[in-house]
Amino acid sequence: MIRKITDIFREKERTFSFEYFPPKTPKGVEKLYGTIKELDALGPDFVTVTYGAGGSSRGTTMEICAEIQKRFDTPVVHHFTCVGHSQAELREIILEMKRNNIQNILALRGDPP
Repeated sequence: MIRKITDIFREKERTFSFEYFPPKTPKGVEKLYGTIKELDALGPDFVTVTYGAGGSSRGTTMEICAEIQKRFDTPVVHHFTCVGHSQAELREIILEMKRNNIQNILALRGDPP
């Protein structure tokens, strides 16, 4: 079961995490998973994955978050920039997060394009 970040913060005075940026190519994504594997050996409490300006990496962020949880059983925080999305799009993205068992979301307004 994926832990919630709020529980980790309650239990620990200090936490240790990494932030990942979704690569633009499939080869870059595979390289990222190799890097995550190496850094996971250091025992981070959680990791975060950014969303990209204006949601430019939206799909990749979702896939990477879900895959990190599956491969490494590490809590993931999905950055979620809301600017530029309609209410219907926001609902659909949140439903997709639920389908992917993403428990931790950092919702940001974001900068307008």
